[in-house]
Amino acid sequence: MDGKLDSERIIKMTDAVTRAARGDYSVRIDPSASGGDLDALAEVINRMIGDVRERLTECRGLENAFREVSEKFQRFQANIPGLVYLFALHPDGSYSFPYVNVACRQLFGLEPEAVMRDGALLTGLIHPDDRRRCRESIRRSAETLHPWREELRCSFDGDVRWYECVARPEAQINGDILWDGIVLEITERKRAEAEKTRLESQLIQAQKMESVGRLAGGVAHDFNNMLSVILGYADLLRSRLSPDDPQLKDILAIEKAAGHSRDVTRQLLAFSRKQIIDPKPMDLNELLGVTEKTLSRLIGEDIDLRFYPQEDLWKIKFDPSQMDQILVNLVVNARDAMPDGGKLTIETANTHLDEAYCRRHLGFIPGAYVLLEVSDNGIGMDREILSHVFEPFFTTKEVGKGTGLGLATIYGIVKQNRGFINVYSEPGQGTTFKIYIPRILEEEKPVEVKQEEATVAQAAGRVLLVEDDEMVREVTQDILQAIGYTVLSVETPLDAIALCEKKGEPIDLLLTDVVMPGLSGKELSDRIAQIRPEIKVLFMSGYTSNVIVHHGMLEAGVHFIQKPFSMKDLARKIRTVLDS
Repeated sequence: MDGKLDSERIIKMTDAVTRAARGDYSVRIDPSASGGDLDALAEVINRMIGDVRERLTECRGLENAFREVSEKFQRFQANIPGLVYLFALHPDGSYSFPYVNVACRQLFGLEPEAVMRDGALLTGLIHPDDRRRCRESIRRSAETLHPWREELRCSFDGDVRWYECVARPEAQINGDILWDGIVLEITERKRAEAEKTRLESQLIQAQKMESVGRLAGGVAHDFNNMLSVILGYADLLRSRLSPDDPQLKDILAIEKAAGHSRDVTRQLLAFSRKQIIDPKPMDLNELLGVTEKTLSRLIGEDIDLRFYPQEDLWKIKFDPSQMDQILVNLVVNARDAMPDGGKLTIETANTHLDEAYCRRHLGFIPGAYVLLEVSDNGIGMDREILSHVFEPFFTTKEVGKGTGLGLATIYGIVKQNRGFINVYSEPGQGTTFKIYIPRILEEEKPVEVKQEEATVAQAAGRVLLVEDDEMVREVTQDILQAIGYTVLSVETPLDAIALCEKKGEPIDLLLTDVVMPGLSGKELSDRIAQIRPEIKVLFMSGYTSNVIVHHGMLEAGVHFIQKPFSMKDLARKIRTVLDS
């Protein structure tokens, strides 16, 4: 073998191997037929280069496949609406985020690279009130290797957002606990849940108030019947006694006690929205101006009372006496909440309630309203008290210092007049009541009816009395006879109809209870009107009925007297009806 030729072949083979080592596998050594061992070596090198070239082709295919999968993963994790992360808890108690996706920028305003360098940038956003709970739940997850799930708040310059965190832990060889998880923002869901809870609470409260109202109305009806008997007989006895009779003092005491009871039942009727009302167009600012001195006397000199009326206030339609009730009750409540003095503010304003506001306040209706706002800086109320504040007989005052009907009365009055009421209070921060009364667009001029003072001894005529309660019927009959009327007394509507069908003496007035078994008072009056169209009708009841009223207001041409009534009230009312 030629030495020079061998050297050249060795150089070529060495060069081929070197180039192959550098990644150039396109070379190939041509073996010579007479090369001997070098020829065999060249074949071996060629096979090695071929094998490497095949493996390289496979690796490049795998590399391309990996790059494609990696790109798809990057696109996938970039589109996830949450933070994808790895969280490592190290044996020394420190922690880090080996990986966070780009959602970190959108959800938390942090760059992923910055969080991976310093995990405190992310954990420092956790709301202070949630940090301890978060640490404890991570510790338990690390000890048990159970999945970690928490709902946490994060603070952003006063703005608080909610996040749901879910992660799966895994112990590592180096002692780390590594969680892979996801964080989703749930702020809107939490707000919706809170709104649902609030509306459900309002609905339950409204249903409770409606049920209590029905109960209160029924109690007031039955109680008024008994008071009618007590006051009626006391009135009759007093009319028979001389002014110097020693028994007169006892009769007056009975009347006084029964009068207080009557006031309680009237408050119950107001709460249950079964009180007859007489709404009139009015300027709330004018009424406040008239009652300012009265309210000032109620609260005393140690409370600073301020009025802030809005100019050009819209007109409302409201019963003036009921508005007086509202103002007096609110002012007295405010006075009691400021035992050491304070500041009481009464404001009026024109306002609109939009649909967004009404969605947050169950039962409210969008529209134009006049706002009456009464605020004090007294002791305030907590949430538990606020949840019961409009319930009848609920009071925080000492025994004997309050009936618990003041705010319940206000609630019923406002509702009966198609208005709305809200109360805001914090312990030690005072209380604000906001009452929204519908605006009226056309001002009506109320018709003033002048009532003549009726003298009991001057009455004359025939009255058909229909009352299913025996005791009430008997005392009413005695009162009518004492006034001077001739009385035809029956228990049932059918008896009254049968009596009217008989030809005989004329009947001037039908005095009937509204709520009776069989036929209502209104149905009875309609039947009798067909028989005796000239007859006048006066309804009486312990509470209003939908057969004669609409939203608590009497239908046109209907005359009504509320039980219990005095002899003078009944005489005056009958005279008005007969003269109408």
